[in-house]
Order: sequence, then C-alpha cells, then structure tokens
Amino acid sequence: MLSSVITMYLFKGEKPNRSLVFSTFLIVVGALIAAHGTLERDMLGFALVWANNFSQSTLNVYVQALNADKKLSSFDINFFFACVGLFVTLIYNCLVTSDYQQLSENYFTENGNTFALMLGGSGAAGIVLTLSVLSVCATGGPIMVNVTGTIKDVFLTYVGFAFFNDTKVTESVLLGLTLSFAGALNTII
Repeated sequence: MLSSVITMYLFKGEKPNRSLVFSTFLIVVGALIAAHGTLERDMLGFALVWANNFSQSTLNVYVQALNADKKLSSFDINFFFACVGLFVTLIYNCLVTSDYQQLSENYFTENGNTFALMLGGSGAAGIVLTLSVLSVCATGGPIMVNVTGTIKDVFLTYVGFAFFNDTKVTESVLLGLTLSFAGALNTII
C-alpha cells in the first residue's frame, strides 16, 4: 500500500487522507515486525518485492488515470496490455534469447499435450487474474488492489501456518500479520 500512496502522490499529486496514512502505517509496521527475523538474510528478495510493488502500483495508477472518464472496460485495458506484452515477449524470446527453442522442443514431444494444457491453463489463469485486478482498480482505485492483496496475503499466511510445517509461528509474525490485517480493514471501514 505504501508504494501505491507514493506513486499516487508522485504521478497524480494526490495527498493521502489521515485514514489512509494510518492504514498504511499499520500495514508497513506490521510487515516490518513480521519480517524482522528474515530481513538480514534476504535483502535481494526484499528489493525484488519492492520493485514489484512499485511497478504494480505504477500500472494501477496509470490504469486509473487512463480510465478516468470510464470509457474503457477492463477487457479493453487487458487487450491493450496483452498486445503490447505479446510484442515485447516475442522480441525478447526470439531476438534477445533463444527461449523459443525450448518452447518448440517441449511442445513437439510425447508430453506436448500436457505442456500445451499447462501453458493454456496458466495463460487462462493469468487473464482471469489480470481482469480481476483491472476491475478492482477501475471500480475501487489502486488502493483497493492493495487492500485486497493484503487481506489475501494475511489469510494465505495463516492457512500456510495451519497446513505446512516448514515455517514456525512466532509472536512477532502473528503481531505483524494482525497489524497488517487491521490496516487493510481500516481502509475498507
């Protein structure tokens, strides 16, 4: 949420209200408390998460600004990004790297049907995810994308604790998740 607040301020000049500042503060402090034990071991991961957060926030703010007069549907915006993405991906895979050779090697083998099914399923799931994010962004704005993402992340973390034994639950992680969840709920209420 912090990246969206910063991006909205830099690109649109929107200053956050007190409620949004408080919600953002709770989410950031909760994330720092929950991640305190792993920050010194995974700085690359931390940097990559922030790069992803800012790129997604920039996209969401751009989509909101692009669709300010509500002339475009989520499908229209997704189609635009899919066309641009396809062009960039083709250039990258065919000219910059030789990844297209791996695709053709995997597709024309005895497991080609399985590969095609997995590729198609992954593509369909990506389209559904993108349309969902664009719909939320168009209706609720970039901040709502972060709120739903935070609630999802906290929920999935608790589910992960319940079903998997590879992560130990500590008081700081629980406190951090609770603060993040409270910050996300404060934005909605």
